[in-house]
Amino acid sequence: MLGLFADDDKALKNWVNFIKRAAQGGRGGGKKINKDIWLIREVVTSYFRTAKITLFDSIPKEIMFSMVNPVKRELESRLMVKIYDEELLDDIMSEDPGVKEKRQRLKRTVLLLKEAQEIMKDVKKFKSIKKY
Repeated sequence: MLGLFADDDKALKNWVNFIKRAAQGGRGGGKKINKDIWLIREVVTSYFRTAKITLFDSIPKEIMFSMVNPVKRELESRLMVKIYDEELLDDIMSEDPGVKEKRQRLKRTVLLLKEAQEIMKDVKKFKSIKKY
């Protein structure tokens, strides 16, 4: 930045030496210059802190955008190709034999329980008729 204010290397060195003396409280300093240097230091520190936070926030987003999302899209397209493959579709849609057998056993159990319930109703009716 100081190169913008200096016309040549000698002027640049003078500026640098002046700021160093001012920062150390030597000649050429003064309260106003010390305050200005402190203010510039705080502004630069704040800028770098903000830049650091912004960088730390953007890294995970960039990783997701450039690495994870392309892999996700590729996997989804491969999955769609596999799902809609006619040969595999029948295999995917077929029912597991164990599940089919279990469902049939449960259907028989439900039928037996319904029959038992009807028998219990008949017995209850018979007992109530017999009392009279």
